[in-house]
Amino acid sequence: MHKWIRIVGIIVLLLLLVLVRANESLFNDPFIAYFKLDYLSATKPNYDFWTLFISHSIRYDINAIISLGLLYFIFLDRSILKFSLVIYIIVFLLLFPIYYFSLSTLDNDSYQFTFYVRRFLIQPLLVFILIPAFYYQKVILTKN
Repeated sequence: MHKWIRIVGIIVLLLLLVLVRANESLFNDPFIAYFKLDYLSATKPNYDFWTLFISHSIRYDINAIISLGLLYFIFLDRSILKFSLVIYIIVFLLLFPIYYFSLSTLDNDSYQFTFYVRRFLIQPLLVFILIPAFYYQKVILTKN
């Protein structure tokens, strides 16, 4: 693959991640306003479990697909792509039950925990952990 195609692909995928974030209002998430407000005085918003689950799942999937594409364009390695896919599936299966349990018990004391688990699910944070990890593995470890 030509270098300029890779660079354009990386830029386009990063812009897509920004677009997902910029258009977060398209996803049904009543907790956006809640977490932006003073949570100590705000009441937990009403939400439908399945609507929220589907909305968060779609957003997670969109971010995961874009992130997997980004990882592929950066490293051009199918084994990294396959491993990352497994990581994304495991993170989804672990964090969603934790998130929904924390939502059901949400109070002022568990606000931070719920906020950060939710953020990990709806933001593409995982790709920003995987890129340096794979870079370290590929570049640093292979030199030794």
